[in-house]
Amino acid sequence: MTVDPFLIPIPASEMQMSDPPPGRPARRWGPGLAGRIEIAVALDCSEAAVRARARREGWPRIARLAGPRGETVYRAIDLPADVRAALEGSR
Repeated sequence: MTVDPFLIPIPASEMQMSDPPPGRPARRWGPGLAGRIEIAVALDCSEAAVRARARREGWPRIARLAGPRGETVYRAIDLPADVRAALEGSR
């Protein structure tokens, strides 16, 4: 029986120093900017929920990056007050 090497968990002692801490994505945007993943972590919900709320409430986005995921970036000042507070609390 062969074991798929991608299914073997990596012990914490062998993680790379560049890996972000588990449970919290690395911040990739400049100050005052937030992506959907960062907002989802701050609000403790899914990225799909953030996407739906942004569409429903008409959050203005400033960029949509190219690529298969095409991540959207928002200015924190343009977000609702509860989202801004959650982002400030998670940083």
